[in-house]
Amino acid sequence: MISRLLALSAAALAAALGMFAPGPIGHVAAYLAIGLIPGWAAAMLLLPGAARSTHVLLAALLGPLVSTVIAWAILSAGGSLLAATQTVAALGVLGIVLGWRSGGAASDEEPPLDRIGWGVLIAAVAFVAVFPLASEWLRIRSDGWIHAGIAWDIHEHGIPPIDPRFAGMRLNYVWFYNLFLAMISSPPHERDLFVTMAMMNLVDMAALIALTWRLAARWGGGALAARGAALLAVLGMNAGAWILFPLHLLRAVHGEHSGWAEAAPLMQQVEWDTYRVQHYVISSPFAWMVNSWDKWTLGSSIGYTYLFIPLHLWALLRAWGAGQWGWWALVAISAGAMILFHGVVGLSVLPVTGLTLLALFLVGPSLRGAPARRQSLLGGILLALGGLAVVPYLISITAGWEAGQSGLKHSYLRPSVFMVWTLVTSCAVAAIFAWKSLRKSLRATEPPSALLPLWLLGMLLFSLVVHLPENNETKFVWQVFILLAVIGGASAWEWVARSRQGAARARWVMLVLAIFVLPSVLFLQGMLRDRPERSQAELTEVVHRDADALAFYRWVRESTPRDAVFVDARSRDHIMVLGRRRLLVGTLFDTARAAFPADEMELRRAIEQDLYGPLNDPAANIERLRDVLRRMRDVHPVSACYIVYRAADVNGDSPRWERLQQAAPDVGLAYQAGGFVALRVEAP
Repeated sequence: MISRLLALSAAALAAALGMFAPGPIGHVAAYLAIGLIPGWAAAMLLLPGAARSTHVLLAALLGPLVSTVIAWAILSAGGSLLAATQTVAALGVLGIVLGWRSGGAASDEEPPLDRIGWGVLIAAVAFVAVFPLASEWLRIRSDGWIHAGIAWDIHEHGIPPIDPRFAGMRLNYVWFYNLFLAMISSPPHERDLFVTMAMMNLVDMAALIALTWRLAARWGGGALAARGAALLAVLGMNAGAWILFPLHLLRAVHGEHSGWAEAAPLMQQVEWDTYRVQHYVISSPFAWMVNSWDKWTLGSSIGYTYLFIPLHLWALLRAWGAGQWGWWALVAISAGAMILFHGVVGLSVLPVTGLTLLALFLVGPSLRGAPARRQSLLGGILLALGGLAVVPYLISITAGWEAGQSGLKHSYLRPSVFMVWTLVTSCAVAAIFAWKSLRKSLRATEPPSALLPLWLLGMLLFSLVVHLPENNETKFVWQVFILLAVIGGASAWEWVARSRQGAARARWVMLVLAIFVLPSVLFLQGMLRDRPERSQAELTEVVHRDADALAFYRWVRESTPRDAVFVDARSRDHIMVLGRRRLLVGTLFDTARAAFPADEMELRRAIEQDLYGPLNDPAANIERLRDVLRRMRDVHPVSACYIVYRAADVNGDSPRWERLQQAAPDVGLAYQAGGFVALRVEAP
């Protein structure tokens, strides 16, 4: 009774502070109230007899999913984001009340984290924490900037979001991650989205290690296998690949110019002091860039989505063993979650798992370690139900990818030698350990389940034949790697235990540091030495907090209509985050990036180029702009469009906007200060 009251009090306090307290305390409490407590309640309701440690692990995995699904339903019914957030917090507390039991299992079926497991978990979380704590630049860089823009669009306008980089177009991308970010930052306290992303990365990294431990212990038979799997999960990808660095010099032996005169410039191009060290050094030459830390050190939905891969495999193994309905439910839940948060993961994992279960059903008991046919069939049914439940959402976010709209013509079945080489060089060490473990399991009297080896084979084949736009099949590499780490955990720890003994211990330490630790050290120093001026120059003014720029963005947020659209030179996307407004064009990428309509993209870029270029026919250009605004109204209302001129872009050519106003007298001056000018064009 006392423990139940304490849990309820803690949940209620977190919910209250998260909804009403300002500052860092309120921010952390909001994450607890929205990102953990609902998942904890769901875990207790699904698995009332499971150990508390299982409930805590599932809280981290299910929290964002449960919160966003509830918010999705409320927003779809016409509710506000604030109402959805408050409802989720209240339901989380109620779930704690309903789900808490004074007893629960005394211990998990898998061995708990020991000192090695806790050491790996704490070290991995600390490593990930270094980057957002080191500088604002490392918090806002890369994908995090785009995700913040989408989250602010949800914050300002609800769902489904419009792509803030291309006003008038429904977002052709998964947005549940962004809905979660928007919920954490809902009124009355609008919190830093980039800090929320950093907190989520820390929780996800801890959950990854704990989940890898559970799955490896279940498959490999104990804590020793789990130790090796946890170590491989964080250090095994690209282990030793830096040794292949001299292969870069092969570029100097081909072509018109060759020899050292060509090799020296190639060596000078290597950027040791930027994030691109992971492209040139950590990853093998002539391979796609893959990195075990990359997805957990920037704002992105894929790191969270990856967690559902080991979860749904673990849930299958537990369901086959215990038969509890909660584990079967997690099979369906994890299937749907992967599509909701990242389609690339979901649409690759679900077919592979489905075919794996079909193979197990067909071979039945004739294969050592295979479950009964009815168990494979039930797993397949629940997998299908989880996928079918989110089909409407999937259709809504992929409709724009039709070639007739986007102009994108792509062959999805195309083997690539780059992918083969990437898999070999990034996963070789983990694959060696996995092969040794598999050979030993075949000789065991009670072999582990055949699920993981068959699933690994299926994912490997899938990754070799499926080709995605912008080479996004590189995301499959981690999906292959994590299963290699889980399967190879037992052999990896045996190697560690054996190599630490004897006179060769010093040489063993040097070998481990060189093969496993050095890539992470190189990644760390490259990231910490990176600067926006070198990697993402357009964000320099943000990082350096230019006073005039920040005053302009504050005016955009506070003094322009929420439905306004902005035009900015060089397709800048600053305004979608700092001003929380949509852009006419806010990307330099083509249709392959987000299914932007090809014809419309060409028209909008022509308008932008003339506004910031020759101004050949300003009046006609303004009319073309109004035509674009008129078409936007089929998707969302637009009251006005603002054309932004910056002194740095026009080289002090102030008559430029004066000429525009003379040619189109109804274009009014809305803002002029600190080198920024904004002209207002009324929507038709």
